Amino acid sequence: MDPFALKAQRTDLKAAENMLLLQHKEMKAAESTLLLQLADTQTRLRHMDCQIARIANSTTPLYSLPDEIIVAIIHVGNHSSCTFPILMSHISHRMRELAIGSPTLWTSIDINLCLDKVKTYLSRSRPCLLSIFMRRKVSSPSVRRGFGNDEVVTHFSAVSAHAHRLESLDLRPMNRGTRIPPQLFASAPMLSKMRLSSYGSVSLDSIMSLPATITSLELLGCSFSSCDHFYRFILTMPNLTNLKLSFIDVQSSFTRTHTTISLPSLVNLQIFGYFEYLQHICELIAMPSLRHLKMFVHLDQLHSFATWLSAVTRVCGSPYPAIRWLEFDFREESEDREEIAVEAMKKLIHGFPDVMHVSIGSIDIQTIDSLMCLCDDTAWPHLDTLTLKDYYDPEETFIVSTLCSVITARPTIHHLLFVTFDGPEFAEPTGITQLREHVHVKALSICMQCEAVWDSVDGPLWDHVCNEDWCWEWIDS
Repeated sequence: MDPFALKAQRTDLKAAENMLLLQHKEMKAAESTLLLQLADTQTRLRHMDCQIARIANSTTPLYSLPDEIIVAIIHVGNHSSCTFPILMSHISHRMRELAIGSPTLWTSIDINLCLDKVKTYLSRSRPCLLSIFMRRKVSSPSVRRGFGNDEVVTHFSAVSAHAHRLESLDLRPMNRGTRIPPQLFASAPMLSKMRLSSYGSVSLDSIMSLPATITSLELLGCSFSSCDHFYRFILTMPNLTNLKLSFIDVQSSFTRTHTTISLPSLVNLQIFGYFEYLQHICELIAMPSLRHLKMFVHLDQLHSFATWLSAVTRVCGSPYPAIRWLEFDFREESEDREEIAVEAMKKLIHGFPDVMHVSIGSIDIQTIDSLMCLCDDTAWPHLDTLTLKDYYDPEETFIVSTLCSVITARPTIHHLLFVTFDGPEFAEPTGITQLREHVHVKALSICMQCEAVWDSVDGPLWDHVCNEDWCWEWIDS
């Protein structure tokens, strides 16, 4: 073939290639322009959709309410979940503005969440006081793993710069041997409520002092090496109004002499479990304003305390003149349980003469005679309410008959409560109709997981699904 003809063809093809490349480049530029136009159109479309949705939402009854009412509704729902504020800020533009603009909505912070969420809460809460908690969910009741030293320090380091705003601290549960850094409390001058719990005996000996501003304290599963350390621990909180001690381990008695101190503001005292030094503590801590005393301790410890109380009352008068609500429990297996229960009952009556509400747990065939002490009208002469918790009457005969005798002899009793923890299987005691002829009777069942309360007047079915999976929840009814 003629090489000149091939060269001419090649020149023509090269020109065609250059033209196509130029057209391709122009089309690329046009595509970019079209993509930009498309993105702009989509953005404008989204903005228009938001405007349409905002106009449509503004016609709903909720958005006709003033901002203050909507914020109040949001605050009510905030108690249902620690992530509720995040949810509310993603509903609509107005709800987001109201949620973010309400700093008190962001004051309850789970520092076990991711760091970004913690920082968001800290930022949006602005100058408000904080409620800090660190809880661990459990996948199975048989798996119990609490927080260790490193976790406690790591999580609290995220909020250390805001410790001056700390109002409430809830740390549960901790592992055995975990040490709480005392510096956690050194820069918290506004701390007023604190709850510490553990799966083992976490020692609190290292905490030399706590802010005097604390008014409510709850300890569960913690320990002190001696009564001296416990005494010193309580001494740092003169403004306590509520104190709850659950399964506290005090490993030895006092090693030196102490002077009596006073907790003049203490109104509620609750003691659960194996607290062997209850009497020693009561001897050294004066509680002149105590109105509610709840003791779920072993019957022998209850009897020991009642004996001390009766002796003190006989010599000096009642050491707790302000008590109006007394709760105790007869749960213990022993041969002389019946006699001990009756004797303890008599001494408690003598030591707390002005009680108006008595709550007694674990009443059964062995301890029912203790209720007969109430037939004497000098026994708690101001008694208005009698509560029986977790009673046991398989034949459904002796409790109601005994109560009928008590109610007949004591016209001052106007309210009678039956409380169990049986859930939906709970049924009212036989013969309760007879009691209702004389007093106001309520039969309640309390869920031990989430503390939901079922009242028998609501009907035979308890439509209740318990989603509570936090560990160490206790009834405060």
